Amino acid sequence: GLSDLIGSSNSAIQTAAIELAGQWKESALVEPLSKIAASPTVDTTIRKAAIGSLRQLQSPEAARELVSLATSETGRGLQNELVAALTAMDANAY
Repeated sequence: GLSDLIGSSNSAIQTAAIELAGQWKESALVEPLSKIAASPTVDTTIRKAAIGSLRQLQSPEAARELVSLATSETGRGLQNELVAALTAMDANAY
């Protein structure tokens, strides 16, 4: 399924799957998306896609993960994307 594609070694497939997870509101994928966003060994473009998908999920769990990442060492270099994602979260959605 989509969770398998998120772990693909092909970056184009992985990025597309990550983007679909957000578009399809796959809230069950918050954990793998968070791990990708937090991983300093993952390409920045893929990490940014994971942050964008977490934003699109509009869930309390996704918001918590974004805050956690924004305040951690692993979020360094992605603060602009993290702040933009958090400000785009709809606080009334949950």
